[in-house]
Amino acid sequence: MVTEVDHHSVKTRIKEILQANATVFDPTGSPGKLVDCFVGRPYNNAISAHTTPYAFITNDDNLEEMSAEGVVQNDTTTATLHDVKYLIVMVDQAQDGRQVERNLDDIGKNLIQVLKANFELRKPTDSTDPKCSYSFPVRINVFDTTSSGKPLQGRIIHMKLLIHTS
Repeated sequence: MVTEVDHHSVKTRIKEILQANATVFDPTGSPGKLVDCFVGRPYNNAISAHTTPYAFITNDDNLEEMSAEGVVQNDTTTATLHDVKYLIVMVDQAQDGRQVERNLDDIGKNLIQVLKANFELRKPTDSTDPKCSYSFPVRINVFDTTSSGKPLQGRIIHMKLLIHTS
C-alpha cells in the first residue's frame, strides 16, 4: 500500500527550520525577527492575541494534487507524486504602518532566503530526513487583516512542495 503525506509533520519541519535560523527567529524579541512560529491557523479572534511579529504555517486552499507515478501492480499504484501547497503567514502590529511594512519586507526577504536554502526540508540539526524532493516559495501576497478589524499587517508566502510516496 502506498503511504500518504503526513502534512502536520511537513509543516512542523518548516517551523523547526525557521526557528533554528537566527536570521529570522529570536524568541526574545530582537528587532526584525519573528518571536513566535507555530503550525496551524489561529482562530479568527485570536489572530492579534500573539506577540508580534510571528508566523504560522497552514494549508493552502488547494492543499494537494496527486498523480500516479509508479507501475500498477495487483490493482494498486506503487508510487504517487504529491503536489502540495502550504502558506506561511507573517503577522505584525500595524500601529506605525510604514515601519511595520518595512519590517515585514525585511523579515520576508530573510525568510525567503532560509526557505530557498532548505530545498528538501531536512532536519536543521543534522541535515537528514528530507520531507520532500522539492520545496520553493512561489508567491507572496499581502495578508488581509482588515476584514477582522485588527490593527495588523501581514504577508503570505505560498510554498509549493513535491513529495514522492510509495
